[in-house]
Amino acid sequence: MHKPRQANLGRSEKMELLYNYICSPQFAQRVKSVVEGFEAMKRDLDGEKAAMTRIWKKREMQLTRMTTGMLGVVGDLQGIGQEGMTQLESIAVLPGIGQEEFESDAEK
Repeated sequence: MHKPRQANLGRSEKMELLYNYICSPQFAQRVKSVVEGFEAMKRDLDGEKAAMTRIWKKREMQLTRMTTGMLGVVGDLQGIGQEGMTQLESIAVLPGIGQEEFESDAEK
């Protein structure tokens, strides 16, 4: 019984102090500061995400060009060497490239 009485001592004064603090410009400024921090973090995250997407797209295009070029060389060599270049089949199956892509490029 003593603890609840102790907690209730000065309750109305504490409520008034709390109310005054919540209504104060100081509290509003602190909340505004936190919200601005979240907004800045969100902008930074969105910027990093866009930058990484650009970098990944650039690398993907480079890999596509290199793969297409390699398949073209293999196709040319197979065209020149006819059936004598069967060892190039393993080169034509590069990671991420299906056999059907190799065959369609080799036929060109």
